[in-house]
Order: sequence, then C-alpha cells, then structure tokens
Amino acid sequence: MTDTTLTPGSAEDEGLFAEHELAIVDPDQPIRQGDVLQFLSAKADFPLDGEEALGFVVTANCDLAYGKHWNLITYVPAVPVDSYVKQFVIPKEIDAQRAATERAIRKTILNGGGTDQLDRAFEMMRLGYAPEDIVTLLPAGRTREDLASHIRALLALEKSVKDLSLCTHQRPFCRCLQAHCRRLDKARPTKKSADELLRNSVRERLKRFPGDFLYVHRPSPHHPTGYVALLRLISSIHESLVAIRPLDETSATEARRVARLNTLFCHRIVQQMAQVFTDIGLPEDYETARDHHLMKISDNWEY
Repeated sequence: MTDTTLTPGSAEDEGLFAEHELAIVDPDQPIRQGDVLQFLSAKADFPLDGEEALGFVVTANCDLAYGKHWNLITYVPAVPVDSYVKQFVIPKEIDAQRAATERAIRKTILNGGGTDQLDRAFEMMRLGYAPEDIVTLLPAGRTREDLASHIRALLALEKSVKDLSLCTHQRPFCRCLQAHCRRLDKARPTKKSADELLRNSVRERLKRFPGDFLYVHRPSPHHPTGYVALLRLISSIHESLVAIRPLDETSATEARRVARLNTLFCHRIVQQMAQVFTDIGLPEDYETARDHHLMKISDNWEY
C-alpha cells in the first residue's frame, strides 16, 4: 500500500467528537474509572510495539475509594486506529482472500476434472510444482488459465499471511504489505490493483467493529487521532507507577494520566467489556466435583 497510515477526520469532526468524549478532570483528583493513561515507554505486550499505546482505566470507583483494588489499576489498552488496522484487520482480510482463492481452485478443478485431480493438484502445490505443471491435470482450454492464475494468487497470499504474522514492528509490517500488493498484482492482474482492493475491504470492515473492540475518536487533547480499545486485553499497573500530575513524575513512573473519558463513554467501555466476558455455564457435575476435591483438601490440611 502506498500510504500506510490512516489519518483522522476533519477538524470539524475532531471538535464534535472531543466535545462528547472527554470530561474535565481536576489535576488533584485521584485516579478514577475512565481515566486515560499514557505510557512513558513502549508496551511490548501490545500490538505492533505499542509505541503510542494508551490505557483506559476500568477499575470500579468504589474499589478505588475503599482500597479494594490491592493498589492495582486495571485498564484496557488502546492503540491508534492505524495499528488496529495493521494488526487486526489487514491480516484477517488477506487470510479471507486466501481462503476464498483456495475455494475457487477447488471449484475449478472439480468442475474440470474430479476428486482425484483435486487431491493430486494440492499435493503438487505442497511439493512446490509450478502452476503451469499443475494445470495439465485438466483438459486444455480457458479453465487452465483461470486455474494457473488462482494458484499463483494462492501462493502469493499464503506467503503474505506467513510474513505478516511475523511482523511485530510498524516498518517491517509496511514493507511486507507493500511486497504483498506487488506479488498479488503480478500473480493475478485485475482491473483494480491489490492495493485498491485491500483499501476497499478495510473500509468495509471499519464500518463493522467486532464486539471486543471500541473506537474512541479523540482519547485526550494530546492524542487527536482515533484510538481503538482492545477489550479482551485487560492489564494492570501498580498505582505507585502512575503520575496523576506532571509534578508527580519520577524516574520510576511508567504512565501518566492525560485525560478522562466522559461518563457515557466510560460506562460504554465497561459495559461492552463485561459483555465480552459474560458468564458461560459450567457442567452440571462441576459443583459436585468441586465439593469433593475441597473436602479432600480440608481433610488433609496440615497447620
């Protein structure tokens, strides 16, 4: 892709969202649910380095007020929408294209040959045969041209899926993505370039965020680009490592508070996070087995 960074909306859009998303926070107020944390160093456990990662505090205010949080601030990470697209959207889209291309190959071979030719064709692909050799399994004709194109595209897509899965840094990811588009254009020429087709697919996917992600347009005055909260990646940080004011920062500080989300958005994050982890029913004999094991432990307790 020639331009590998997503940019925020217009200034008018930013102002509209910022007005609704952020609340005024007194610098002397303690940490509260909905506070936005900026990490002072890259988070290695976040997608694509986490160089610009933020954290949305989800610890309940009552736990914070009464000290029931064991001095741990619980948060969900948030990454720029650009990182979200590169880590979660593009690999899934390319893998979906790979699966669709494999289905097209199967359909073409079954229509032109049969099950025996299908098994042999995939065996030849695994052994590294050239597409031009594999298509000879089918009768001569246009079907061979279509099959060769599909096979070349599948090989290109499989390499892209593998290469992208190994990228944990932004720059190598962008280089892999550019190489992917060049390979696919060469393997399967179409009216629209692979870059354009991928961009169109990304746009469609961004219209439908999965339930374990939440988009926040402007999480702080210092972060005007869109961010995506990763609601499954719940983490924590000791409150002594968080500076709520600039003058509180020390050499040990790992994060600083930079904003607070409006109550509506704060509640939405917590509510949606809870939906992701809704209780799942346990087997009926779970309680019986639990009581049996706990009884054995208590019977053999030494103190």
